[in-house]
Amino acid sequence: MNHIKKTIFLALFLTIVTLASTQAQTRLTTSPCEIWGVIYVQPIKQRATFLVYVEKDEFLADVRVFKEDNKLNANKAGIWYFVNNEGFSDFSIHFVEDKALADFSIYYTENEFFAGCVR
Repeated sequence: MNHIKKTIFLALFLTIVTLASTQAQTRLTTSPCEIWGVIYVQPIKQRATFLVYVEKDEFLADVRVFKEDNKLNANKAGIWYFVNNEGFSDFSIHFVEDKALADFSIYYTENEFFAGCVR
C-alpha cells in the first residue's frame, strides 16, 4: 500500500513539474507580438501564461491591444477576445501592478487598426 502511495505521489509531482516547465517555455518562446486570439484573465498569478502590465501611455507599451467583441475577428497581433472560461482560451494573462514583474506591457486602444506591436 505504501508503495502505491509513493508511486501516485511521484506521478503527480512529475505532472506538476512538466506543466510548470511547459508554461515557462511558452513565456520564453512567445513574443508579445505573437499574442492574439482568445484570452482568459487568470486571477491566480502562478497559473497565467503571461504576466501583463497595463500602461497609461501607448508609447511605453510593448503591444497595443484592441478588445474585440467577436472571437472570429481576433486574428492578428494585439486583437484580443476575452472569455470567462480558461478552457476556451488560447492564452491566459494575469495583470500585475509592478511593471518589473511583467512579461510585457500593453495599452488598450479604441481602434483596431492601431492594435499590434509598438516596437
